[in-house]
Amino acid sequence: MRKPKSKIYIPVKSRLDKVLDEIFVDRYTCIVCGREMPDPNRLGTCEACRKLLPYIHGGVCLKCGKPLAAAEGAKEWDREVFAEGEGLFPTDPDPVSYGSYCIGCRRAARYFDRARSAFCYRDKVQTLIHQSKFGQARYKLPYMAGYLADAYLEEPFPVDGVVAVPVSRKILRERGYNHAEVLAKSLCMRLQLPYMEGLTKIKETAQQAMSDYKDRRDNLKGAFHAEKAVFKGKRVLVVDDVLTTGSTLDEVAKTLRKAGAVKVYGLTFANVEEK
Repeated sequence: MRKPKSKIYIPVKSRLDKVLDEIFVDRYTCIVCGREMPDPNRLGTCEACRKLLPYIHGGVCLKCGKPLAAAEGAKEWDREVFAEGEGLFPTDPDPVSYGSYCIGCRRAARYFDRARSAFCYRDKVQTLIHQSKFGQARYKLPYMAGYLADAYLEEPFPVDGVVAVPVSRKILRERGYNHAEVLAKSLCMRLQLPYMEGLTKIKETAQQAMSDYKDRRDNLKGAFHAEKAVFKGKRVLVVDDVLTTGSTLDEVAKTLRKAGAVKVYGLTFANVEEK
């Protein structure tokens, strides 16, 4: 009588280890290019990509931090606006000089005190923001906050707390999270700053990317609400992903000032360059 072939059983521990190995892969990939990195780092980015990212260097707008175009490339009507004295800021120590401020900040006074950004909004940075905002790549945002922290520490603002630009309930339901809030809370963890609850978006607005300067500004009027009990007498740092015209930050700052905030600063991952 032939002996039946014995079955080979894999020990339970070995099977469990195999499953865990597939779930928790012992490798780290760059958030920009996706290539494997030998070791993790606080920015989640390989050395090659870090070198290629469009950091903001050189002249920036003293108000909003926008990378400035060459002065000789400006239009004559901009020179006229400056010549007429419009766009001066009562809180600035010196008068606005041509070339010190972007066109948007020369057009009108801002409600925020100052803003700074880590990168120019183009190339890999634009892709990274799009993925983390619309592509459900939320895991990239805490690493992006590392770059935000570096930008902040280069020129730290004296603040009592941090708040994110809020999104509407509809957008929150669609995306599942507010990307700016994830950025802001990750920044707070890195810098040991308190996150401030109490700023909400109360009005549904059209997509800002499809609007021009005036439409953006009009579109956002009355869109936010801030709790006086939270912000009265406070110096607030507002975090967002991109500063385009500054209209969103300006409306948020206006809302915070109405609630009693004494200083409002802005910090964004990227800033659209002045053309």
